[in-house]
Amino acid sequence: MAESPWNQTPAAVPPPPASPPAPLRIGVRTAAELQQLADDAAAPEPRVVMFCSLDDVALEGIIATARWLLGQRNTSPISREIDDFPRTEEALGREAARADDAIWGRGPYTDLHEDYAAAVRHTLWWVRGLPNTQRPVAERRA
Repeated sequence: MAESPWNQTPAAVPPPPASPPAPLRIGVRTAAELQQLADDAAAPEPRVVMFCSLDDVALEGIIATARWLLGQRNTSPISREIDDFPRTEEALGREAARADDAIWGRGPYTDLHEDYAAAVRHTLWWVRGLPNTQRPVAERRA
């Protein structure tokens, strides 16, 4: 078989980093907090804390946002664009602005349900630590 870039053996494997990388932080939240939020939202009978008319639709927005922020989903929850990982403050702000557009029926995101968009925006506000923003889903009790 002919040698090609995909089947060549690498010249050398780089050594592991001297110290482990710092834990992933998104806004003011840790990856563990975001994973717990996604798990709580996907659990049977979650309690949505934010105001919405359709809890199931809001839960989809919360889960999609948490998965996007954790790098478990390639596309952003509103614009469906692919962003670099880890997500930047700029990407979070841009997606929150697009959620506002979807909520108010502006721009190209009018096909999204307003509860989905509101859940995305609320989750991004919580992640960024905006004042008076509760966790979008109540924590499950063990």
